[in-house]
Amino acid sequence: APAPATVDYNRIFELNEVTRRPTPTTRISPDVPASFRRLGIRGDVEVSAIVDRTGTVTSVSVLKSTSPELNEPTMAAMRRWRFRPAEKDGRPV
Repeated sequence: APAPATVDYNRIFELNEVTRRPTPTTRISPDVPASFRRLGIRGDVEVSAIVDRTGTVTSVSVLKSTSPELNEPTMAAMRRWRFRPAEKDGRPV
């Protein structure tokens, strides 16, 4: 019989591959400039983030945005979020 495949726990896992998803422990709101508020700039920014095994966000990218002016403040805030890391086979990944 072939040997069981070994799992590389150092790689990036997709959410459907983990046994427990990362969960936020610290959430930071975007620091929106006052000028944006005065001008009524509002919108939604959907991001994708990579969370490492310590719960730190290591990469953020914008998937969709209704107000491009809010992209950078949103990504900057997301980089400051902290998570309980995802787990695969009981190990943080």
